[in-house]
Amino acid sequence: MGSFSVGGLASGLDTKSIISQFMQIEGASKTKLDWKQQLWTNRQSAWGDLNTRLLSLKTMSAGLLNPSTWDVSSTPSTPGVFTATSGDPSRLSATAGSGASAATYGIDVTQLAKGEISLSNGNLGPSTAGKRASGAWYEGANNIVEGNENITALRTVTGASMGLATNSKITMNWTVNGVAQSGTFTVNTPVNGGQGTTLTQFQAWAQSTIGNGATVAWNASGQLEVTAAPGTANDLDALGFTAVNAANAPLPVFNASVGAATSTQTQAATDGGVLSNHNMVIQQGANTWNIALNVGDQKQDIVNKINAAGIGVTASLVSGNVRMASTTIGAASGFTVSGAAATMLNFSETQSAQDAQYSVNGTVYTSATNMNVTGAITDVALNLLSTTSTTLTVAAGSGSTGQTAQEKWVQSTKQKITDFVNQYNSVQEFVYQKTQAESRVTNPKNLGEYLQGPMSRDVRFSSVATDLRQQATGNVQGLVAGENFLSDIGIKSNYVIGAGSANGKLTIDDTKLEAMLNSDPAKVQALLSKVGGVGVSADDGIARRVNELVSTMLTNGKVDIALKGASDQVKDIQKSIDKANMRLDMKQKYYERMFASLETTLGKMQSQSSWLSSQFNALSGG
Repeated sequence: MGSFSVGGLASGLDTKSIISQFMQIEGASKTKLDWKQQLWTNRQSAWGDLNTRLLSLKTMSAGLLNPSTWDVSSTPSTPGVFTATSGDPSRLSATAGSGASAATYGIDVTQLAKGEISLSNGNLGPSTAGKRASGAWYEGANNIVEGNENITALRTVTGASMGLATNSKITMNWTVNGVAQSGTFTVNTPVNGGQGTTLTQFQAWAQSTIGNGATVAWNASGQLEVTAAPGTANDLDALGFTAVNAANAPLPVFNASVGAATSTQTQAATDGGVLSNHNMVIQQGANTWNIALNVGDQKQDIVNKINAAGIGVTASLVSGNVRMASTTIGAASGFTVSGAAATMLNFSETQSAQDAQYSVNGTVYTSATNMNVTGAITDVALNLLSTTSTTLTVAAGSGSTGQTAQEKWVQSTKQKITDFVNQYNSVQEFVYQKTQAESRVTNPKNLGEYLQGPMSRDVRFSSVATDLRQQATGNVQGLVAGENFLSDIGIKSNYVIGAGSANGKLTIDDTKLEAMLNSDPAKVQALLSKVGGVGVSADDGIARRVNELVSTMLTNGKVDIALKGASDQVKDIQKSIDKANMRLDMKQKYYERMFASLETTLGKMQSQSSWLSSQFNALSGG
């Protein structure tokens, strides 16, 4: 909203406070929109979180559908275990495999692998102000105005009077962002032999009336030139003037000579930023990416476009500067940036891309990574955490006899089943907390109460957990009794109507599950991954039907649709907020002009009262 201020000097009223109270009343509906938008933002966040949890559940279930998961023969045995102990574990760690050899190694880490980071220290084009100029105003006979003339002395270029006199009114019209606005100026009566209204006073009135950071001045051609605040949002259009006399009759000479010509643009307003449509070219090794930039793009736009391209470089805005960083590390991750915008931004390298450098017993090695570095010591992976000079001792694990292929497969498969169950429980718990544990406040008194429990009793949200529970706790048709429920392999459902946060979760009996994997893994596989009919089918294995159900929810399904719907709501409410802000800005300017006009009128009345009093005093000999 505008920054124009009136002080109540003539009326004695605290007009600033009055306007502030008016605007609080006017802004009530906008506050409701702000609250509503925050509520929908929270709902959008809840659906987004649920979407992420379901994606993880789909991944976990897919692992149980892969035939290789159930192939015991593909799992190698582990003949023994070796340990690797670092003399400086905070800077160097390591893991040893079964093919390692017991020995002590001297290791020097002299340099870590890093990716490139570049930071801009320049700026894009600045925003420019728009300029509009009226038709030329004259004193007469080609003598253009200078500003100190009495407004009633205005003439046409041929010397004809424009008809402006005391109590004539000049209306100024203009448009900002497509919104038409206007203000009316009254020609004052000369007091005590004074000059009356001058064009300089008219100019000052025009500037305060337009407001919004604009400046108004008479130029050398006798035109009233308006310079708006920089940026296209502040540019004003269709500047024009009309006049009427004290009897409210049009003044045809003024209207024909000045009012007939609307303003012409003498300088275009711009938002600055990128000055031309072109590509920012990012080169990284053999890869070249062209980031299409448009006129007016700002630094944040450039950051967004780089990140949206999904290339080997990411971008962010840091203290007003564009920071670009490679997504990988190592010497090969270095990149260059070129193009007109890149030249203006003036990128400089703040961190060079480099490989790690280290030596083992005096032999120097390099690595493009810092973690899981192999090749220097047989079957030992190094983690280079910082520069150091230390030792690494590889020794046989105490009492370790290794694992058979069967033992190793059972532990691996049991972990995959556990991960699936844990992620399933994560969805159930999250839905319960959002729809049951959190409640809406019936008559909220503040924003915090209004935002409480955004998903409370949301049937569509809770149905996600219900649908999953129905599929996970049902039997698998086509399997014999005693082998067709999750409980038959040691996975039990805790679903009880009216239960608390544990409602709907699954629990695992590790002993029973491990026994089933050892004694009859084919039955476990069938219960979880059996292929049934098309889509979510009763004769599908439990993991398969959960996987297929989640797919229907995420791809144009209930979760996908709800997430997009919440996002659209946030955007639609923002449009309403933008309109409300524009309306409030115009309303505040209206109040400010109204009170300014009141103060001017009262000031004139007080001046005339003082003059009359002085005349009476003179007549009475006072």
